[in-house]
Order: sequence, then structure tokens, then C-alpha cells
Amino acid sequence: MVVAFYSCTDQKDEPKEVPSISKEVYHPPSDTFNVRDLLRGPSLQLDIPLDTIEIPQNKKHKGMTIVYPKLSKEDFPEVYKSIEELIKISKKEFYEMVKDDKVVYHSESGLYEGWSMGMGPVSLYQTDKVISFSIEDGRAYTGMPSGFEYNMINYDLERKKKITFKDYFILNTAADSAYMERLIARAMNREQDFNLKKFIEFHEGINFSFDDDYVYFYRDKYDALGFGITSIKKKYILDHINPGYR
Repeated sequence: MVVAFYSCTDQKDEPKEVPSISKEVYHPPSDTFNVRDLLRGPSLQLDIPLDTIEIPQNKKHKGMTIVYPKLSKEDFPEVYKSIEELIKISKKEFYEMVKDDKVVYHSESGLYEGWSMGMGPVSLYQTDKVISFSIEDGRAYTGMPSGFEYNMINYDLERKKKITFKDYFILNTAADSAYMERLIARAMNREQDFNLKKFIEFHEGINFSFDDDYVYFYRDKYDALGFGITSIKKKYILDHINPGYR
């Protein structure tokens, strides 16, 4: 699995049309962005149990390893269903991809060549009110870079509904949208060509997850803006996070 992280440089120009925006958007503290490496240290809440599905190598593929948060079906029916559906779809797509393939054995090296699949969490967060899970789904061919995508499950346990980008962030005014556009652009290191509205329309939303300290933004392997995970400390953007999720 490959995940890239981006750093940001200071931006000194402050647009006059949105004077209400905090100067921290343009001159953020040095630790604002890209300070949590989810590849080397996933944000996994220790009291959230994990389970593993292992499917061994066969003639078509080199094996599958699926690690997922194991929640009670009775206590968390919607989240349980989402995880179950995610695993089902991912396995089906992988089997479809390798249906005409076969694992090749190289006697000179003693190695097998073929496709493999791996799924596992990079961020797991749960309270009495919310659940925020990020699960990476990757496929790789022997000796080649892996392809992957990130799957988010953000759920409001009290309201019994998914938490969307517009639910989580306060975007009531043009100034609010400009604030978040500039902030996310800095986190993605795409300040020159990032348009929040177009990005949301093209991607049908923005992949994000959160925990006590950070908000994480995700782009898949073949995202037009480049792949990777960026993070922003929540304490710098609390005024633009829905009070119910602070």
C-alpha cells in the first residue's frame, strides 16, 4: 500500500472579500497540517474490536486478507450493514478482476506471481454519539505498485443517519465555504487549482473521517488531485465544525 503525505507553505495574501475568516487559514501554526501519519501509525481506537478474514492462495490469486471493525449487529445495525456490504462488494470486484487470471510459479526464484487483495482500517473512532471509520481497500500484483481506495463510514448514532461533509462542517455562508476551500487546498497542497464546489460535485462529496484531535481527508490512488491522506488539527477549525461533532 502506498500513501503520500503533503506539506504546505505559508500563504501571505488575505482576500479582502472575506475579512471574517481567521488569519490561521493563511498563516497557520506549523503543526496544523500533515502531522498524523496514518500509514505508519493508524488512528485505531483500542476498544474497537477487530476481526480478520483470511482467504488462502489458489489458482486465481495469491490470497486475500480482510481486517475490519467487528461491531454488534444488534447495537449498530446500520454500521454493521455498511461494513458487511463493503466487504461483500470488494470481494466480488476482486473475484471478477481475477476470473481470467492465474497464479504463475517461477521455479528459478521459487516465487508465485499473481494478484492479491488486502483490506484494513487506517482510522477507527467511536463514541456514544458518533462513529467514524476509514477502511483502505487495496489490490496488488506481484512486483507492481498497489492500487487502492478509501472507504468512509461516518455515522450519527443519535440521529441514526450518515454524517456528510455538509453535516460535519458549517458552510452556511460564502465566507464559510471560502474558509474550508482555502483550508483543504492547503492541506492537499493544491492552493492554485482547488475549487471546493467542483471537487464536491465531481467526487459526490469529500472523503473524510475524524477522531478526537484530527480531521482526515482522503484521495484514492487515481484521484485527479493526487492520492494520499492529509490531516488538520480540529482545534484550529472548531468554529467551522458542527457543535454536535466538536
